[in-house]
Amino acid sequence: MALRQHGTASSTYRIGEVVRHRKYQYRGLVLGQRQRPRHGRCHYDRSAGPGCAGPWYQVQLEGSGLCVFVPEGQLELDRSGRSLFNPLAN
Repeated sequence: MALRQHGTASSTYRIGEVVRHRKYQYRGLVLGQRQRPRHGRCHYDRSAGPGCAGPWYQVQLEGSGLCVFVPEGQLELDRSGRSLFNPLAN
C-alpha cells in the first residue's frame, strides 16, 4: 500500500502542512497519509493504541530526519506561524 501523494476528501491534513501532536506537542511536516501505519523505516505512535482507526499521517519531526506515523485524532493544525526547522532542507 503506497502513501497517498495528495489529500483526499476524507483527509483532514494535506501534504506540506505543519501539524502538532495534541498530547506531546511536537511539530512536524505532513509527508503522506495511509489507512494503517507502516512498519519499517518509520515509527508509529504507539500511544494511540492498537485499535486506533485511520487515517494515519506520515509526519517528519521538526529538527530531525525522523518520521513517524500518527493517527489523525492525535494531530492538530499548527497555527503558531513559526517556521518549521528541518535540518535536511535548511
